[in-house]
Amino acid sequence: MLPLTRRVVVSAPDQHRAKAELGAHLLRAVDSFNFYSQLRILDSAGYEIVRINRVEDTNGAQAGAQKSSVRRAGLDVAKVPDAELQFKDETDYFKIAMRLKPGEIYVSEIDLNEENGRIQEPLVTTLRIASPITDAQGSLLGIVVANLDGQRIFNWARALIQGGAPNSIDFSLLNQSGYWLTTDTHRSTWGWLLGQPDQTLARQDPSLWHVLKASDSSVVQVSDGLYLSEAIYPLQAFADAPFQAVTTAPSQSLSQELTRDAQAQRWISLLYLPESVWLGGTLLYQNWVQLLLALLVLFVAFVSWAVAKQRLLRQHMMRVQSDHAKELSDLYENAPCGYQSVDGQGVYVRINDTALEWIGYGRDELVGKMHFSQILVPDPSRPQTPSDQTHLEILKSRGAIVDYPMRMCRKDGSSFPVSLTAKAVYSEQGEFLMTRTTLLDVTQRRLLEDQLREQAFTDPLTGAFNRRNFFLLAEQELRHLPRSGQICALLCLDIDHFKQINDRFGHAAGDLVLKAFAQACQQSVRTGDIVARMGGEELAILLRTATRQDAKEIAERIRMAVENLAIQASERSVNDGGVIRLTVSIGLVCIDPHSEGLDQALSRADELLYEAKRSGRNRVVCEPD
Repeated sequence: MLPLTRRVVVSAPDQHRAKAELGAHLLRAVDSFNFYSQLRILDSAGYEIVRINRVEDTNGAQAGAQKSSVRRAGLDVAKVPDAELQFKDETDYFKIAMRLKPGEIYVSEIDLNEENGRIQEPLVTTLRIASPITDAQGSLLGIVVANLDGQRIFNWARALIQGGAPNSIDFSLLNQSGYWLTTDTHRSTWGWLLGQPDQTLARQDPSLWHVLKASDSSVVQVSDGLYLSEAIYPLQAFADAPFQAVTTAPSQSLSQELTRDAQAQRWISLLYLPESVWLGGTLLYQNWVQLLLALLVLFVAFVSWAVAKQRLLRQHMMRVQSDHAKELSDLYENAPCGYQSVDGQGVYVRINDTALEWIGYGRDELVGKMHFSQILVPDPSRPQTPSDQTHLEILKSRGAIVDYPMRMCRKDGSSFPVSLTAKAVYSEQGEFLMTRTTLLDVTQRRLLEDQLREQAFTDPLTGAFNRRNFFLLAEQELRHLPRSGQICALLCLDIDHFKQINDRFGHAAGDLVLKAFAQACQQSVRTGDIVARMGGEELAILLRTATRQDAKEIAERIRMAVENLAIQASERSVNDGGVIRLTVSIGLVCIDPHSEGLDQALSRADELLYEAKRSGRNRVVCEPD
């Protein structure tokens, strides 16, 4: 949900760089959490923008993929090239995830992975978790999809259920429709996906299936052994999560309501104990003795299984909690953004290593000692809203702020721009306790914004305004004239015989002439006058609050300045006369904003410009008084 992700999904101007950064983040995520087999970002049309795969590395290299430098157990983490990205708009998980609200996730049934509409071979099992990506206003931008390694899930279930039982005990895992997901026997798995709809326990042993389906835990004796079953609810793992997990039951269509019930997905683990195992080889012919021993063995086996299961579960949870604590600590301290927390009085209580590295302070210098206002100050280049409040006061009243512009002060006295997103923490009584803040260094983004703004409004060759910006500024000026009662003037200028200069001295010399021409015009006008290149060798100048006489004097000053230019272009020009001389023809009109717009004024000035050309060039022609 990083702003970086949103910039990639909405095709921001810096999408290419942001996409590269996002790909690096996702590579590290899949590298760190080895239960991911795939991690993807999809836009709202279902197209994969970024995709990270964990793939088998049999040859030491994966064709067409950009690889992580870390390998684990024969697996590589790879970023899929753009040319191999796919549309997933027809998949169930995309259609369902696009219906979710912010804060909801979709957990699919476990099934087989598909690539380009076909089941991947060799078979790859996966469970997908998907969630919507939204902007600050809650509008849907796309989805994030994580594929979990299905084989790891099966191995976990096997270890959890089978415990320390002998390897001779057969283990199977079925879904709630009775299809085998994994089994030690020779039965066919994934029947409903592989064109074998009859490969279900319900068809092959209806009585056994009826017992298993009716109870979460059951024991069924058959002629040659014993079945032990236990139900597993994968969505139960999300019961205490800070988000809402949703799923769809197999019988539901996409048009029906999603379910948030942890019972909606149900797997059945099945252990088969042959008679030789649970009777221990004892041959007793009395029915009542066999029954008594069977019940005793069953009781002991069940108790042992339950104890082993709980012990394994506790050990597993302790390992998971320890690993998660280390991973979360590493993610917090070394995240690519700054994290900090301040108490109700604004004093630092926590800050991560990334932010400390930015500002050059030690943790013992800040925590419990310094007020946030000594580090975070308003950004004078960005308007504050409202201007008479600090961001902490705004946060107390609103509960949260997003992308708030600030500057972060370093220990050496320098500062840099940051974007601040924070959330307030309250007590049960509603008392403001503290704030948790995320800080993004936006130095490079500001530089890029300035460059883009400069490119959008100026002509790259001459440094004058471009045509688009001229219309924006000139029309804005004309809207103000009726209220002020003043007038302004418009000049259209064109270099005389510019084509001959290009033909005689070359286009590089022509570029030097255009630069010198524009510079002479800018130096001859007043502060606030608008000079723009309209195309080719033609300039337009809007003279603000200028009378006819003022405009004539400025136009004549420009004409003389251009006539006095002596441009040394190259050795070629030296051999051809030493310097390049030029003149300019100018058309001048005064604008009455009550009776005409900018387009009409430009048309009249352009006509006067060509009248100057026809009457001999190197002159100013204006309308008669």
